[in-house]
Amino acid sequence: MKAKTVLITGSTSGLGLAIAIEFAKAEYNIIFHGLEKEGPEIAASAGEKYNVTTFYSPADMLKPSEIMEMVQ
Repeated sequence: MKAKTVLITGSTSGLGLAIAIEFAKAEYNIIFHGLEKEGPEIAASAGEKYNVTTFYSPADMLKPSEIMEMVQ
């Protein structure tokens, strides 16, 4: 089966993090996005706990070039 990946903006805290965790439980790889300093650690922790691949991006959502880099 092909791995599934989801990108969730604002996923390093609050509701966005809760949504990301539910996707991780369903075995989706997660692209985390947020502005928290602990973003990389939050993403890595979820990846380890749920055995999924994670990536973290602090992309500025007002800058198309940063969004494109995050998606790639």
